[in-house]
Amino acid sequence: MNEREKYQELRNEVQEVAESFGWNMKIGCGKLYRELSKVSASYLESLDNIQKYKVSQTENKGFIYDDTEICLIGRELALGNEESAKSILYSYVERLRSSNLSLLMQQYIFLNFISEISKTAFKNQIEMEQSNISLLVSAKNINSFLEAAEMIVHDICGKINEKQKMIENDMTYKVCCYLHEHFSDYDLSLEKVAADLKINTAFVRNAIKETTGKSYKNYLIYLRIEYAKELLEKSQLSVAEVCEKVGYGNISYFIKLFRENTGVTPSAWRKESDADLVTGFSWQLEDMEENRILWKLYKEAQNV
Repeated sequence: MNEREKYQELRNEVQEVAESFGWNMKIGCGKLYRELSKVSASYLESLDNIQKYKVSQTENKGFIYDDTEICLIGRELALGNEESAKSILYSYVERLRSSNLSLLMQQYIFLNFISEISKTAFKNQIEMEQSNISLLVSAKNINSFLEAAEMIVHDICGKINEKQKMIENDMTYKVCCYLHEHFSDYDLSLEKVAADLKINTAFVRNAIKETTGKSYKNYLIYLRIEYAKELLEKSQLSVAEVCEKVGYGNISYFIKLFRENTGVTPSAWRKESDADLVTGFSWQLEDMEENRILWKLYKEAQNV
């Protein structure tokens, strides 16, 4: 075999090994060839053995590394779905176990997992327990990795769900406050409340139901009727004016709702409240020793 043939054979062998690792290697001639000719055969055989091991991994064990499943675990963590995150984790671990992974590859996967969950925790402003992180960093095999990963998944999901509950409670309070401030607005629809608070209608509906036990519509009616009672008792506004004050544009509909909720019409409610006020005032005078003169004058006025 002449010098040129030796060069070509070595060139092809090195390039084939390089390409198997995804390296885009360019081989020229001259100095590069002279340097490569000095490489021992044992080193080249080692590269070849590494390649054969890699092929056996992918073909015989079916393991091709990518971070898709780790990213899916991160996504479920962000949603607080502990069961779903663990389900993906268990499936992934079983696949790792069935593959004859090198210790180096295992450590790489463990570090990638740490990186992904750290990003998830940072985005959600969650502080991870240092003890759990230490266990994960020091994991030496798949079993110890799984144990630490389970603890971290449980910890992060618990904190995310707790934080979400606090946010929801705060928003529920805001929904109730908004309704108490704006119930007399003419067109206070469920959609308008949701749009103004930048939340969905389902949340508004559930927030009112959980807080008051009433549906959105019934609670809005309740607030308006209660305010109407107060106006009828404490002001001289006409029924039509009260109707407008509490957010209704149709007086017939207002009277109908008022009767359904109180058993009487607005006018009747006002008369009853006036009568109760006079009776209460009379009994107060009768019970007060120092106001006997006023009581006498009141009785004389009643007989006129």
